[in-house]
Amino acid sequence: RTMGNCDSVIDGSFHSAYMVGKQLGKGAQGRVHACACKRSGAVRAVKMFDRLKIKSCTNFTREVELGKAASSDHVIGVLEEFVDNSYYYIVMERFEGHLRKGFKWVTKQAALDGVTGITNATLQCVTGQVLAGIFHLH
Repeated sequence: RTMGNCDSVIDGSFHSAYMVGKQLGKGAQGRVHACACKRSGAVRAVKMFDRLKIKSCTNFTREVELGKAASSDHVIGVLEEFVDNSYYYIVMERFEGHLRKGFKWVTKQAALDGVTGITNATLQCVTGQVLAGIFHLH
């Protein structure tokens, strides 16, 4: 079910396990889509690398290995990898939004509680989580 050797093609295994959703991003070698696990309904993200644009699977294998090694509570983890005749697939946890939107949400929630801006306690919590992720990667 997983990649193993890049030369071994597992026909259709990604599409039998996941439904592909909207495109979230695009790069030189591929794109990122939302996807949903057909078995559990869990929403994930999938990086899809076009095999015609990648002559060797070395970069794909390296990205999978680094993603798995970096996985923690504060870093998005690689869950599975697949390969078929057209694409290499890396299925990852999905993170919605970004830090700026997160701070806007925190500020909005604080305003509902009658607090203006971000409190020191909230800022310490968010900063601690970011630093924990950075510490894990180093």
